[in-house]
Amino acid sequence: MLLGHIAYACRAEEFCGLMRCAVDAILAHVRLLPQDIIDSDGSKRGLVHSRSTTGPDRSVVLTQLQTTASLVASWIVGLKTERELSFNAELQILNQLVACDQLSKDLQRVWQGGILSHTERELSKISDEEYITCLAEVEADFFRLPLEQCLEARTRDAVERLSEVFVQQFISSESKYLRKDRFVHMLDVFLVTRQRDPDLRSLFTFSLWDVYFHLYDNLRDSDRNGIVQSRAIVQKALDILGNTVDAVINGSITVESLKFILREGSALPSLAGSLPSSLRQHDKSFIERTLSERADQLELLADEQKAINCFINFVKFLLPPVATAGIESFLQRNPSCYLINDVIVSVLGSDKKFDILLYEDVPRDLREFSKHLAVRQQSEVFLNLCAECVGHLTDRPCLSEGNQCIDKELVQEVVVCLCQPVDLKWLRICTMTLNASITFRDIRPTFEAVDIHSDQQLRRELSVIHEDMQVKGEKDWIDERIQQIHCFLALERAVEVGHVILNVRTVLNLLGDFGEVVQLCENFVREEFLHMQLSSITLNNTDAVRSLSQVSDRQLQSLKAFSSREIEDLIHWLQSDIRDLGDLYSFVDLSLGKADNENSFFTEVLANLRFVGTVFAPLLFTTKRSAGFVEFMSHCNGVFKNLENQDNVESKLICCVQMLDDLKLALNSLGDSEVVCFAELENINSAGKFYVGCPPTGVSHLNAPRLSMEDVIKLEIPHRPCYTLPKLLELQSKLILMSGRRLDSRYDAVDA
Repeated sequence: MLLGHIAYACRAEEFCGLMRCAVDAILAHVRLLPQDIIDSDGSKRGLVHSRSTTGPDRSVVLTQLQTTASLVASWIVGLKTERELSFNAELQILNQLVACDQLSKDLQRVWQGGILSHTERELSKISDEEYITCLAEVEADFFRLPLEQCLEARTRDAVERLSEVFVQQFISSESKYLRKDRFVHMLDVFLVTRQRDPDLRSLFTFSLWDVYFHLYDNLRDSDRNGIVQSRAIVQKALDILGNTVDAVINGSITVESLKFILREGSALPSLAGSLPSSLRQHDKSFIERTLSERADQLELLADEQKAINCFINFVKFLLPPVATAGIESFLQRNPSCYLINDVIVSVLGSDKKFDILLYEDVPRDLREFSKHLAVRQQSEVFLNLCAECVGHLTDRPCLSEGNQCIDKELVQEVVVCLCQPVDLKWLRICTMTLNASITFRDIRPTFEAVDIHSDQQLRRELSVIHEDMQVKGEKDWIDERIQQIHCFLALERAVEVGHVILNVRTVLNLLGDFGEVVQLCENFVREEFLHMQLSSITLNNTDAVRSLSQVSDRQLQSLKAFSSREIEDLIHWLQSDIRDLGDLYSFVDLSLGKADNENSFFTEVLANLRFVGTVFAPLLFTTKRSAGFVEFMSHCNGVFKNLENQDNVESKLICCVQMLDDLKLALNSLGDSEVVCFAELENINSAGKFYVGCPPTGVSHLNAPRLSMEDVIKLEIPHRPCYTLPKLLELQSKLILMSGRRLDSRYDAVDA
């Protein structure tokens, strides 16, 4: 305890002297040990030259010596805290304490072990970064071997855990120590633990090469002894860097290595700038320009490779496996292991144009076709062209079963039968579509692979053309072209409907003005009209075209059925014998009353006749013979309205046509009973009595059954059967029908 208090009160030199006194005190016990105690190294030299045979046991002395050493080391820690000793002063004290040459080797190890074990524990409590910082400030280049070994072990442990970022920052802030052996040695250890065998990849992943290059270049020859272990590593890294720069410049580097260098950005020019002046052959700006040129070359190579692979995948969906296997075998290549000079070369007389040597034996037409394929294959029109040409290609002998065709010959066949014709047709379509020079005759065949009525599909096709032809500016022309195509479709639809309208006019024998429709239909089939270009079409269609083009497919089919030759007889019969919708309903009602209950088929025919007459009534009974196109279309709109939610119009028309003779007989049979009907009318007018009210039943009205109109209305004629309400209604229908016929005959006589 006394020694401890003294330690805090004295200087470092005094403390070391005091420690030596403590060691001498322990040696007083050592003199009492037998002289012939054998040392641990096997020698028989006594610890001292005393011949005393009595004294304490040797193990006690060793224990006391080790305990004293530990206490001494702990006093140093206290002294450091009390006096604020620097790390350098602390190491100086420890260096003097481990000096005990007067002891035998056994006792030296015990004493030094006690001192250094405590020192190791204290050093382990310091962070790696703090330890390295303190170690760089140590002035002594070398301590006694035991302490130096202790520091070396701690240095290696710290260096293995240090980050490159810390080392980079530490070096930049502590450049004044670059010529200190201990600091240089620390860098030496750090490099050995991180980069034992540098290569191209580690040249860019290890961030401190420029530091080591600078250190290697600036140290004196005598100072380079501090980096003996890492000298070979640095030299190898310098060789790799120099060779890499030369390979990039002269093109002797592989494609794979060049891709790696370019992924690292500006790392290569920066590293090349940190080369020692004796090894620096090219400035940084020249290397940057060269890398930029190599990047352009690789980009061009990647585009070419991507295009070829796209073509390989494309033909797999078009050709049989026997063909695609040969094409893929010929075209598939991996440029990674090739030197850049072997796969691409600059075109003479141009700084920015290159020729791909990797695909030098591939036909030029196929390479050009492949470059546009990624864009063009999004077009259904283009795919349809390819499908047509492939149909001719499959007939070629090279694709027949069992035929052994050389891959290169097969590729040439594909070029001749697929690439060249498709390319010519596609460019023609693109050009005609862009300048709207496509003719009316070609519009449908050109866009047959898409729904030409769909804005979305048309826009997708035109967008592909825009991108493939690299049209400058916005896509305003696409909207204009879609509008022009829609105007053509409206014109085409109007012509189709116009032909049907003219047929209906003929069937109805209309005498009004249909000149606009006639001219439209006649012009559309003329050769000069079909050769008109899309650019000549007017965006404002006439009223007739707009009216006709709005007729739906279902409406058009109904008009076609109405205007067919098979229907003419039915139409003429309805117009001549029935005259109006009321007569039609009366005829149907009377015929249903006379029809046999078992004749369900004729009942269905009468229902179909009522349906047909109701739907087409505006044309059958309302349209005058003098009606022109405008009036006719207004009546057609009435028919279209009647058609809503109605099905099977055509089948019901055909049914009525097939049963027309039976319908005529049914109508004629109603004429034989005219005398009877008028006789009954005379009897009713002269002696008939109507009874309206509840019939007497003798039953309370609370219990009487519910009555209908048939129960409360009846007509009685003396000596005649009683008329119920249904029979009265039937007689009424007959009289209405007969009166209408007589009135029509009177009008016919007047006309005559």
